[in-house]
Parts: sequence; C-alpha cells; structure tokens
Amino acid sequence: MASKQFHLFVLLLTLLLLSAAPIALAGKVVYKWSDDGGTIHYTATPPLLRGHKQINKDGLMVGETTAHLTREERSTQRAKEKVTRQKQAASDEESKRGRLLLATYRSEADIASRLEMILENYGGELELAAKALDSENERLRIHVNRAANLQRRGKSITLEVTNEIQHQRLAVSQQNFRIAQLNQDMAAERTKFARDLARYRDLNRGPAGAR
Repeated sequence: MASKQFHLFVLLLTLLLLSAAPIALAGKVVYKWSDDGGTIHYTATPPLLRGHKQINKDGLMVGETTAHLTREERSTQRAKEKVTRQKQAASDEESKRGRLLLATYRSEADIASRLEMILENYGGELELAAKALDSENERLRIHVNRAANLQRRGKSITLEVTNEIQHQRLAVSQQNFRIAQLNQDMAAERTKFARDLARYRDLNRGPAGAR
C-alpha cells in the first residue's frame, strides 16, 4: 500500500516538474509570447518584432515589451483608432439626440405639430420669393423690350441698357436659386422629422402617445 502511494507521489511530482519546465528553462529568464494563431510560446530569446513578457525562474513576470511596429502597421493602427473614435463620437451624438428628443416632445403629435409649423414658415417664405421672382422677371421683360425697341428704330443698344439687362438677369437667377434652396430646406426638414419620429418611437418602444 505504501509502495503504491510512493509511486503515485513520484508520478505527480514528475508531472508537476514537466508542466513547469518551460518556465524553469535553465533557471534563467524566459520570454513568453503568442503567435498570430494565439499559441503561447516560451523561448530563451525574445521574439522579433513581437510583444512579449519576461518570466523569471519562479514563474513571475519581471518585464514586458510591446511590439515594435513597422511604419505600415503604425499607419494601420492609427487608421483603426480614428475609425473607433468616429464611431464613438457618432454613438455619443445619437445618444445626446435621443435624450434631447425625449426632453423636447411629449408625444408624436408634438413632433408632427412642430413640423407643420416649420413647413408653414417655409411656405410663407416661398410665397414671398415667388412674388419677388415675378417682379424681377417683369423688370427684365421691360429692359429687354427697351433694347428691342432701340433695335427696331435702328439705334444702338446703349451700355446702360445692356448693364440693366445683365443686372436683372442676375436678380432673376438669384431668386430662382432662393426658391430652389427653400424647397431643398423643406425636404431636409421632412427627412429630419421623419428620422426624429422613428427615433422617438424606438426610444418609447413603439408608437406611444403621451409619455
């Protein structure tokens, strides 16, 4: 019985010594590192261009070295860090917008009412811009007719008339641009409020009414 226990003790001691062999390598400091596949290695010399830990004979870490990155690796790392920061900033902004939505509106009806008011304001600006465009077009027509009358009478078109026509065409172009911009802004507001409404519903876990 005692002999069996002794053999069992020897076996356990052997297994323990074998498991500690990589660390106890020649009783010196060894280098612990992992390859691209994640496999751990213990070597007597440090790996090339790879991060590693220094392990003493007692199995304790006595030092650590980060990997020496190449220029391409540093560039790739910076690009990844930039993407991470951008994603975090976008996430933070989305969270902030969600909190603002909940603080601003009490219900979906409030969102719809706000959009209606904004569109009414744009409608008023569009109406004024359309009237201004009609006026500019009328002035342009008058200047063009004046030039045509001079030609019919065999007279030269004066520099003053030419400048007035150019000035009036610019005024018409500006009013057309103004109307196009207002229509673009209205479309953007509709898109924004549609997104806000969808976000509001998501935050309230469904098409809720008053909270």
